[in-house]
Amino acid sequence: MKSLYARYIRSILSLSAITFTGFTFIGLNLLGLNLIGTKAMAAEIILGQSAALSGPTSNLGQNLKRGIDAYLANVKDVKVESLDDKYEPNLCQENTKNLLAKNVAALLGYVGTPTTKVAIPLAMSAKKVFFGAVTGAPFIVDAAANPYAFNLRASYDDETEAMVNLLVEKGIKKIAIFVQNDAFGDVGKAGTLKALRKHNLEPAAEGRYERNTIAVKDGADKVL
Repeated sequence: MKSLYARYIRSILSLSAITFTGFTFIGLNLLGLNLIGTKAMAAEIILGQSAALSGPTSNLGQNLKRGIDAYLANVKDVKVESLDDKYEPNLCQENTKNLLAKNVAALLGYVGTPTTKVAIPLAMSAKKVFFGAVTGAPFIVDAAANPYAFNLRASYDDETEAMVNLLVEKGIKKIAIFVQNDAFGDVGKAGTLKALRKHNLEPAAEGRYERNTIAVKDGADKVL
């Protein structure tokens, strides 16, 4: 699992440390944007991360952090400060403010749509690179609104369309929507509706459940 997440981070980050005449030149290539530190041992490059490191979705945040740490283990003078937001937007917002107050070089490895949604405006206002978030929400690829945000995963629209297309190909046309009751669920629902309407279909039912809970019975009863 650690190597899997390390490969994911490697696809986002290209880091190199080169020692020359007593100075360490650290090239941090962030999808074409370079941040260069030239003072050896004096000035570390600090990256910031807010992710679910505890709580029901902690496996996502912890494994992403392990991947980042594994990749950077042998890179000098580049560190990541990771803060726990428990997959809650209010905590993520405070964490992001704290990281930006420390003037981190960039933000990376955020987990989730509702948390990313509150963090991106802060990062854009501070003109900080925001990359590698685990979300497929459409707002993250809005270059006009978020020029410093970079995402490498498929969009929720692409994913939900692929799921709907497969179900329809299998002859299944009675399709319900069961989503999280927040920004994550909203964009997932929007993508599903777009995909259904391409087949002249409407959702058979809709159910929702609250974030960070296993109490899904009420929502599930609405779609089963």
